[in-house]
Amino acid sequence: MASGKQNIKSNQQAIEISDAIILAIKHHQAGKLNQAEKIYRQILHFDPNNVIANHHLGVIAHQVGKNDIAVQLIGKALSIRPDYVEAHNNLGNTLKKQGRLDDAVVSYKKALSIKPDYAEAHYNLGNTFKEQGRLDDAVVSYKKALSVKPDYAEAHRALASTHKYTAHNQQIMLMENIFRKKETSDDKKMHLAFGLGKAYEDLKKFDIAFNYLLEGNKLKRETCNYSPKGEQKIFETIQKIFDVSFARKNKNKGLVNLDDTPIFILGMPRSGTSLVEQILASHPMVYGAGELDILRNIILSLPETQSLNEAFEYIARDKDVTNLLAKLGSEYLNKLRGHSATAKFITDKMPHNFRFIGLINLTLPNAKIIHCVRDPMDNCFSIFKKYFVHEHRYAYNLQELGQYYLLYQNLMRHWHNIFPEIIYDIIYEELVADQEGQTRKLLQHCKLPWNDACLSFYKTSGRVATASSAQVRKPIYEDSVQLWKRYEKQLKSLQEVLLE
Repeated sequence: MASGKQNIKSNQQAIEISDAIILAIKHHQAGKLNQAEKIYRQILHFDPNNVIANHHLGVIAHQVGKNDIAVQLIGKALSIRPDYVEAHNNLGNTLKKQGRLDDAVVSYKKALSIKPDYAEAHYNLGNTFKEQGRLDDAVVSYKKALSVKPDYAEAHRALASTHKYTAHNQQIMLMENIFRKKETSDDKKMHLAFGLGKAYEDLKKFDIAFNYLLEGNKLKRETCNYSPKGEQKIFETIQKIFDVSFARKNKNKGLVNLDDTPIFILGMPRSGTSLVEQILASHPMVYGAGELDILRNIILSLPETQSLNEAFEYIARDKDVTNLLAKLGSEYLNKLRGHSATAKFITDKMPHNFRFIGLINLTLPNAKIIHCVRDPMDNCFSIFKKYFVHEHRYAYNLQELGQYYLLYQNLMRHWHNIFPEIIYDIIYEELVADQEGQTRKLLQHCKLPWNDACLSFYKTSGRVATASSAQVRKPIYEDSVQLWKRYEKQLKSLQEVLLE
């Protein structure tokens, strides 16, 4: 009799857990991560080995940047259910985010061994191959994804970004057919438009290319909650707090962190940051860590902080700023060293770190700061042409893009004024025109001896997880210099903003 009551109780608990999982998944799909996480944790309190809760909690951890925790949780789900194909795919996504590309490939291939027609795993494997510089393998994977799912818009866009078109082929026609269908969602149209824009630019049909790019950007902009005035306020706050007086007052407060390991490569996206990192990472004394969120995450983890504005204001009013700056620098160095324990120098190629130059100089006074500069029209249009996986919410409207570029230019003038001789400017067009001469100057600034491998940067293996991952696997070419002039009549509004 007691056993019967226990079974009834167990069945009721199972039903409650099942209902809770359904609710958590609904919250998760709606983007309500905090609510979903709370429910998943409650489930694991009663049922620690619940496969679905472990897996989905791991996915949430990955989404919020806690990738070490994500690996543990998804790994636990797989230890319980080794054939959990979605978990293998999501473990691959997490390992890829950590830069563990070989391990990510293993996870995606495991998923595909269980489910050979898993289009998403083929697509993710292609993205990983692309970061590794295995472009032919990436193309094969994207095509496999499309063979399973012909309307897979993200795979069409990714294939277009990796492939050079020489003729109007079947893939272009398929993209156009899907794009024109009434039932095609705006999200799919957005991905297809970026892919078609790239394809028609390859074919030198610039008017058609621009029309698709304009449509793709319009659709993307509709999904972004972006305030130009809010962005301007952040820049104004940075300049107000990190002024000449603050810099002079706190100049030696970060001297506890004399480590010269970091090389910050920054500037606007598409300004040559990936190229410069690949050149430096080709040197045996340098490890290229790619675009790192370390600095921004550390800043946003300060007390009383929900935004960059609040973070900077907290720094400005902190009574023990010496210890705060030392702590921020030490925390950054510890996390940076996690990418390589042995390299003399490690690059951090997060472009938007240009906002934090004042903090970098005060917390890590021996860090190198390389500022990549490109012709404003070419730079802005190159941004406009690219679909970014991570949000660059200013990028999808020509006027807003131009306004953001002016904020960037003004802030860089501010930093040059406060920290003369600290920032090394490298001009993209000069690097393209004189690769060896500019590379020698760059290495000299970084206190690196000459190494011939830096001239053959495109042969260097390693991760390139940016919109330039295909370009930096090739020798330097001049095709992109003054490319904006092909679209001059369409870019008048951008040009007018930049000339204000």
